[in-house]
Amino acid sequence: MEFGEILTLGRVGIGTKTPAAGIPLHVYDSKSVAGTAYPLARFGNANTGHGIQIEYDYNNAGEPIGYIVNTYTTAGSDIKIGFGAACATEVAISIANGTGVGIGGNPVHKFDVFYSGTDYASFIYNSSSSANIYGIQINFPNKNPTGGYFIGCTDSGGYEAYVTGTGFWTNVSDLRVKDVDGETASKLDDILALTVIDYTRKNDASLKPHIGVTAQDLEEKPGFAHLVTTLSSEENEGKGERKMIYKAGMIPIILKGLQELTVEVRERLDALEKV
Repeated sequence: MEFGEILTLGRVGIGTKTPAAGIPLHVYDSKSVAGTAYPLARFGNANTGHGIQIEYDYNNAGEPIGYIVNTYTTAGSDIKIGFGAACATEVAISIANGTGVGIGGNPVHKFDVFYSGTDYASFIYNSSSSANIYGIQINFPNKNPTGGYFIGCTDSGGYEAYVTGTGFWTNVSDLRVKDVDGETASKLDDILALTVIDYTRKNDASLKPHIGVTAQDLEEKPGFAHLVTTLSSEENEGKGERKMIYKAGMIPIILKGLQELTVEVRERLDALEKV
């Protein structure tokens, strides 16, 4: 067994006499004891506190003022990887015993992501070239859940929307969160002026047929224009301007048109009965 070698070039080898060039500390082991493999290294600290620190800057007294990596343990065998003494400057990853894993902070649930910037808190990218690719799948053990939800969306006021266990999208429509301006004006003319089209998606190799409308058409109709959002090229990941439609918002407008038609039909029927 090779116990190691300290070279004058500033490299240290443990378990090898030929530490790799450019690696200050090279630990190597290819053996097992009684058929059992053990870790390359084990660090023990009888006191609650730091495990491994990689320092990058010092003050005039030679004391570290920053860390590239700082592992820190707390009561209950919690583990933190972050920056600053005791990871107080920033927690990159926190593994809390009995709770879960936190990225950017200490977890409250099984997996938490904490972020205060203006970009995405998380981004999932699948680079597969397969015809069928997936992003996120959420599974429930209950075959037919009657309560709970797959995705919940909250803000400082509470829930704004969620996807239920049966797949329904539900968003807040409480009168107490609305400033009502009165009953909406007639929308029948705008509905009748819409162009409903048959189309296929340009990025859909299967050419699956669809029926729908376009954002450009809705923009030109006063009763529908508020449902259109235009993303700049920058907002669209640098891929050019793109227009989006809040399709669920079309339902109340169609209901209004149905009410108008119903009133008109009833008036005509009443007039015919009087003839």
